[in-house]
Amino acid sequence: MELGADGTSNRQPSRISCGSNGAVTGKLLNPSRRRACINHVRGQFKISERHACRALGQYRSTQRRIPDSRGDEEHLVADMIELTRSIVYMATAVLQLY
Repeated sequence: MELGADGTSNRQPSRISCGSNGAVTGKLLNPSRRRACINHVRGQFKISERHACRALGQYRSTQRRIPDSRGDEEHLVADMIELTRSIVYMATAVLQLY
């Protein structure tokens, strides 16, 4: 990593995003969108991962990291929805008492 004269990083945060049509759509918000943008730029301009990451201000470790799969996510979401329904049901029952 390059450091400036004051000891801070010279890297700028990512402020562009590549849409599916290649349009610039704003700040990149999460690593998966950053990876997609880098892959899009690499495909369009036939440049290396290193150069694409540097041009867009992204650390290469973000590009190379493989996200953990969330196999139980659907089950957890279903449980949260059921819990919310039961809370709403109980709150409605309590309000009917008054």
